[in-house]
Amino acid sequence: MMKKKLRSRSGETLVEVLCAILIVTLSVTMLYSLLMSAAGISKRSKELSAKYAVEQDAAQNGGGTTQGTVEVDGQSVTVIYTGSGDELTSYRVAKGG
Repeated sequence: MMKKKLRSRSGETLVEVLCAILIVTLSVTMLYSLLMSAAGISKRSKELSAKYAVEQDAAQNGGGTTQGTVEVDGQSVTVIYTGSGDELTSYRVAKGG
């Protein structure tokens, strides 16, 4: 009778429990990674939106003092640059240009 009780298959084996723990651990790790990526993207989006708003305001209110020329249909036009080099840059025709 004792041998029969030891051979009982009811309950979980150690391998099944370890596999379940591994699956849960991997799932939590992937979820954490996803959330961290989303937080980084959100932060970068807010930074770019703030820069865009500042540079758009400067462009609309006549900010910018750097003059240069651009070629339009074979003609040189004097323009005033607004914005930084690697972000939003706008041009407006200089008076008399």
